[in-house]
Amino acid sequence: MSRPSFNPHLQQWIEQLRKEGKSTRTSAVYKSDLEQAAITSKIDCRSSRALAVFDQSTIDHLWERWTADGTKPATHLRRLSALRTFARFLCGKGIDCSRLLSARPPTVRRFARGPAHRIVQGYGTVLPPDYRDSKRSKRPTLSMDEVRLVTRPPLPTDDWTAARDAAAFSIQAGSGLTPSETVALNLRDLRSASIEVRSEAFRPRIVELNETSSAMIRRYLDALPFQLSGAGPLFVNRRARRLSERTLQLSFRRRRMECGLAGPCGPSSLRKNHAKFLVADGCFPEKLAETLGLHPNSVFRFFDGGQP
Repeated sequence: MSRPSFNPHLQQWIEQLRKEGKSTRTSAVYKSDLEQAAITSKIDCRSSRALAVFDQSTIDHLWERWTADGTKPATHLRRLSALRTFARFLCGKGIDCSRLLSARPPTVRRFARGPAHRIVQGYGTVLPPDYRDSKRSKRPTLSMDEVRLVTRPPLPTDDWTAARDAAAFSIQAGSGLTPSETVALNLRDLRSASIEVRSEAFRPRIVELNETSSAMIRRYLDALPFQLSGAGPLFVNRRARRLSERTLQLSFRRRRMECGLAGPCGPSSLRKNHAKFLVADGCFPEKLAETLGLHPNSVFRFFDGGQP
């Protein structure tokens, strides 16, 4: 027995996703999610118009069946997200899916994050010194040695993406850029010893590049297997498209694991450590605000509430 396929619009939707830049694997997952929903719903879904029958009771039924099968809530939400996205596509084709789009999934219980900790060899789990005195745990920051480990040059046996990640992390650690600002950089923003930051969340600015960051960028550009255009992105993926912030986060997680660093630090910690090191070096609030693209009143948290 063949699986229901929401003919004829399912294949049209998959083709549109690929034109929008979705990978073959992602499109296959979306298609599988719709097929799973069609099978579990016990509704004849051979036609795309069957999705117009889906309503709140159908969503509740799907959730109960998937929970009974042992599927995780994150998978439930992903499948329902695929259903809603496909429903919006069908609305553009003249099929009314308002009942499905107005339905809401059950509330997923969220658990509070545990205390920040580090795993130290020979000592097990070690809590931060101020954990007992603080009302909520603070995320551990990276030391200078840990920043050097994360931003280390790639090995000769590494892929060109390792050089890309090292250059991106080096810019964040040496110039105080956020992950979103880093992936939004274009090749034409790069200058000899500085880089122009066009930020939507913070103030646009020109930041200096230290020698390490400049060397990392040159190494990354030399290792690229294809040519970049001046108006195009500086950091790209394997399909020569702009690197996503999520990919940068996953790369940072892998780099921390390779370096043996534990804890919930993300790539944003490189920007915070840059600010911390500038403060320790005697930087004034006005200069720090200019470097980070913040208002001067927003940087006093890096000085523990007072002047340096």
